[in-house]
Amino acid sequence: MKKAFCILSFVIAFIVQGFAQTEITNAQINKTYTSYYEAMKEPENVYRLNLSNLPIDSFPINFSKFKNLYYLCLNNDHIEFFPSSIGDLQNLVVLELSGEDFKTLPPEISNLKKLEEVHLNFDKNMDLTKSINTLSTLPNLRILHLESDGIAKLPPNINKLTHLEQLYLNNNNLVTVPKEVKGMKSLQYLDLQNNKIPKSQMIQPNYKTFGLKINF
Repeated sequence: MKKAFCILSFVIAFIVQGFAQTEITNAQINKTYTSYYEAMKEPENVYRLNLSNLPIDSFPINFSKFKNLYYLCLNNDHIEFFPSSIGDLQNLVVLELSGEDFKTLPPEISNLKKLEEVHLNFDKNMDLTKSINTLSTLPNLRILHLESDGIAKLPPNINKLTHLEQLYLNNNNLVTVPKEVKGMKSLQYLDLQNNKIPKSQMIQPNYKTFGLKINF
């Protein structure tokens, strides 16, 4: 009887410990690190990293340490050249690269096979055609933000984003609903707010045949 009681106590203690570990893990997953040096103290426990408004180009950064990172924000860092280690973020799901100075996305982005959402807003120096070629290699890309990029016309290769479901083109210089989206079979939502497109054109029936929800 005493032996059975000891076994039961051990099982209960193990279960309680498991719940405690789960709570710690959930808290860790939801924690956003805003200091690179702080994050480097325990890189394997970093799931969210926000290094916005920092001079990333001015100090060495090694993303390969962050094996479990699923969210990375580098907004307004005015990046011209990316560290090649960005391609080591195998678990990355969301990437924010708005307000940068780069011309094209680095080829290492093609290694991020789990990437689902990319923000490329206020990137007016970006070669959109070349960047789309890089993005088209991502098998799980579902959401793309191209807001405030000064876009007057979409490049024809936009239809290479065959898995894309949501495309945000807010605050650009489009004067017509882009015909290039016709070939995007998976697209479900197209946001064209604050462009130069007449509202009369936005509600024409033929655009509804795209299978898109146009928000204006």
